[in-house]
Amino acid sequence: LLTEPVIEIQRKHTVRPPLLVLIDRSPSMSVDEQGGSRIDQVLQWIFKEAFANLRQTMRVVSFDFSDQVQEISLDTLTAATHGHATDIAKSVEHAIIHHTDDVSAVVLISDGAHNFSTDPVRAISEIGVPIHTFAIGSETEFPQDLQIVAVESPAVAYVGQPVRARVALHSWGLNGKVLVRVSAGEAVVSEIEVVVTGLSLIHISEP
Repeated sequence: LLTEPVIEIQRKHTVRPPLLVLIDRSPSMSVDEQGGSRIDQVLQWIFKEAFANLRQTMRVVSFDFSDQVQEISLDTLTAATHGHATDIAKSVEHAIIHHTDDVSAVVLISDGAHNFSTDPVRAISEIGVPIHTFAIGSETEFPQDLQIVAVESPAVAYVGQPVRARVALHSWGLNGKVLVRVSAGEAVVSEIEVVVTGLSLIHISEP
C-alpha cells in the first residue's frame, strides 16, 4: 500500500442561503392601474432580465399570499388572485419560520393594502431578517377598509332579555363616524354610530 499511487478527490459544494420572494395575490392586486392590473405589473417585473439574473445567482424560494401563504413556482405564476384579505405580517413570519435554512433576505412585493391580523411594520421589525419591499400601485389612494377583529358576548342568553356584545373594529383610511348595524336576516336588531380611529372597541346591545 505504501508504494501504490493514491488519488484524493475533494469537492466543494457551496449552499447559498435562500432569498425569499413573497408576492401579494390578494383581491386588491386585481385593481386596474395604468392599463393593467397590479398583479400584471408584478408579472412583467418578474420576467424581466434583471430578475432572471437574480434567480441564477441566488437560491430564490417563492411564495404567494393573501390571508393565507403558500410556496409556489415562479414559472407557473399567473395573474389570478385569491383569498379574502391581505395578511402581510403572518405571511412574512410563516415564510421565514417554516423555512429550514437560514434566510439571507426577503423581497416583499405588494400594494401594501394590509387589512388583516397584526401590524406588519411591528411584526417584521421583530423578525431580524432584512426586508426589501417592491411597492405596487398608487401611493396616494390607499383603500378605505373596516374589519371586525373580534366579537365577545355572553355564553348564555335569555329570551326577551338584551344581550351586550363587545366588538373590536380595526379601520384603515377611515377617521370619523361609521354606522355599525346588527341584523338578523332582513331585520335590523341594533345599530350604533361610532367614531373609528385605527383600533376601536365598541359595545352593542342586542334585544
